[in-house]
Amino acid sequence: AQIYVTDLLGNHTQVTNRLEGACQPSWSPDGKQIVFISPCKLKSDTYPNSSLYIIDVDGSNLQPLPAVPGGDFEPAWSPNGTHIAFTSLRDGHMQIYLYNLQNKSVTRLVETSDPSSAARQPAWSPDGKMLLLSVEKGSSYTLAALSLEDKKVTRIDGTQSTQPPGAAFSPDGKWVAYAAAALGTGIAALFVQP
Repeated sequence: AQIYVTDLLGNHTQVTNRLEGACQPSWSPDGKQIVFISPCKLKSDTYPNSSLYIIDVDGSNLQPLPAVPGGDFEPAWSPNGTHIAFTSLRDGHMQIYLYNLQNKSVTRLVETSDPSSAARQPAWSPDGKMLLLSVEKGSSYTLAALSLEDKKVTRIDGTQSTQPPGAAFSPDGKWVAYAAAALGTGIAALFVQP
């Protein structure tokens, strides 16, 4: 897998050319750079050996971000361009971290001390004050919101799913769209919630 950019006419350009693969791109707000993970030769639920990289859209200026053993993946660039939220296995199970592009520091945002629970798939609110998260407990996921002001995590949906919800805010920040596969049915549905 490699990272490509394309226009609406189908003209595409290859951005990365990594032997070990590149995937999970997230645009910078100004559209000039992309954060991605590598290695990722094959599609997987987690990437235990991956790290984060930033590259210019023209394929130049590849920059690895500081990594520790364990695996960093699912990056999401903040709306103001100053931070990248990501999932990491660096503490043995999935937790959410924040990379500060200005001072190059890494902060854990959500601590799930129980290895059977996890937090993953961060998605920014348009104002940058909140992150949506997929929170796993046992073998099911629920949708939660993390306030970056007080670090409080609030469950915003009671639906339990066998898959992470993969949520996203609407551009005005008033709605959340997410997918859920109901436990025991294998049926997936798309929900929109205010």
